[in-house]
Amino acid sequence: MSMHADPGAHRARPIPWLPALLALVSSVACTTISLPPIGGPPTHQTQPGRFVWVDLVTRDVAAARAFYGGLFGWTFEGEASYVTVLHAGAPIAGILARDVDEGESMWISSLSVTDVDRAAERVRRAGGSVRRGPVNAGERGRMALVSDPGGALVLLLRAPGGDPPDVLAEPGAWFWRELWTHDVPEALAFYAAVADYERREIEFRGGTYTILETNGDPRAGVTELPDAEIRSNWLPYVRVKDPDRTILRAERLGARLLVRDGNAAILLDPNGAPLGIQRWPLEAGE
Repeated sequence: MSMHADPGAHRARPIPWLPALLALVSSVACTTISLPPIGGPPTHQTQPGRFVWVDLVTRDVAAARAFYGGLFGWTFEGEASYVTVLHAGAPIAGILARDVDEGESMWISSLSVTDVDRAAERVRRAGGSVRRGPVNAGERGRMALVSDPGGALVLLLRAPGGDPPDVLAEPGAWFWRELWTHDVPEALAFYAAVADYERREIEFRGGTYTILETNGDPRAGVTELPDAEIRSNWLPYVRVKDPDRTILRAERLGARLLVRDGNAAILLDPNGAPLGIQRWPLEAGE
């Protein structure tokens, strides 16, 4: 959940990985990249408002495979411009090989929507931007790359086979999404308009933490950035059993610890991509 960030991390500046993401969507539109379906067997059920996939844009796919394979035991399929990440044999993410300036990489989450075109129009009306798309991405489905009014990027997705089963993530799998933003009220209004989120506020460590929900199911958190120079972004979290051991292993594999707060931490992988780790259930007293 919400933590105080390192003021020196990911300050506001031109987004070096945005051209790679734009290239991904443009390549799909031109059929130069065929994206595999998300998840395992088709469910034929769509769960709007749920984050169902995540892609790593990185300059060094081999380094990413070595790091995440060593840290979480992930395995990989594919050797070309797009690699599928598997956890316990099930697809959970992708890795996109692209030239990225300044050595920086980024995880970009995909948000399930019922109708990508309609959702993209909602983005425009609510003050966001449609960067690319909507486009058809083969087995992946229809998608559009958009940004909220604060600049945080997200992929809107309608998967033809439906979304993966909505179950509690096992350790080593994606567990949570958290929006770090400079304007929480603006972000809440935007995502309510785009994804029909309801919100619930809880007291956490002396402050207020906002949870976005659909039909009573928690989908993501929203927290205010502590530094005006840090850019807004969606941060994905992986569930872990022991944050201390995970941090130690991550550092040995070349990661850098940005934040540690009880049951959770934020790391930079060796290529500069931020990600969170979270123990669940929370350990008492933390």
